[in-house]
Amino acid sequence: MLNYSVYGPGDDKRVISAANTADNKTHIIYPTYNLIHRYYNVSTGWSSEEVISNNFERFFSLSSTSNDLFTVFCSSGSSNIIYRQFDAAPLAPSDYSVSIHQSGSNYYPKLTWQLNNEPDIRLKTSNAYKIERRTRPLNGSWSAWSTIANLSGTTSSYIDYTIGNAGGGDREAEYRLTAIDIGNNSSPSQSVIIDYGFNRAEKTAVTGIVRDYSLEQNYPNPFNPSTKISYSIKEEGLVTLKVYDVLGTEIAVLVNENKPAGVYEVNFNASGLPSGMYIYKLQSGSFTDVKKMLLTK
Repeated sequence: MLNYSVYGPGDDKRVISAANTADNKTHIIYPTYNLIHRYYNVSTGWSSEEVISNNFERFFSLSSTSNDLFTVFCSSGSSNIIYRQFDAAPLAPSDYSVSIHQSGSNYYPKLTWQLNNEPDIRLKTSNAYKIERRTRPLNGSWSAWSTIANLSGTTSSYIDYTIGNAGGGDREAEYRLTAIDIGNNSSPSQSVIIDYGFNRAEKTAVTGIVRDYSLEQNYPNPFNPSTKISYSIKEEGLVTLKVYDVLGTEIAVLVNENKPAGVYEVNFNASGLPSGMYIYKLQSGSFTDVKKMLLTK
């Protein structure tokens, strides 16, 4: 239980109004000679006093939506009712993720998120959500961040049609989503990354002599609920392809048999598994390779 005394002995004790905000703060307003605001946070304790008004009557109230506070009070000596908003930074967008959107024969990154509850984001017709992107070759240097979209407060998804062959390849695209309210206060999400550049039609049409072993990135990636894994072996022999969780527990055996040299593709269905990172491992002769894949539901 939270206990706090704002009045000393003999003070004229009047009503305190309280409200909680989404950033885990408890706010109170109360009258002394002025109308005072303070908030409490578990990690920092009580804030110092902030004077809201030195010209008010006894009637006042406090309410909240997400991180924003709203107070109403009567002006002293007049019939005016004063409304005031304390505009805090919005919450960062939640449930932000990237998946694959197929259009025709191509695949594009699709970003999705939960809408913010703040009215001063929901009511904006533009620039409520800003999407930024940067790219790089795998293990290379990142480009600078650039803004690719400014969206309304009622938009909860975006498809990047400028990045094709998404879900696998030798390049990466990283996306950052920022919520921006009417007061230009903002909060960015954590970024999400997707591989791209893997032309599936070209990769699956391999012919001729296989000159080396290889294990390809699964496609699409991230995936839900199924994905395909391609691999090549240059000599006949026993081939095993297994899937593990991040703790090293074996989840599935996709291949465990002798195979002639060639290029192969196997489907992995994860409909019975929870979202998360998984690892797949190919072994053939002295060749071993491991890659990661992301299941998003």
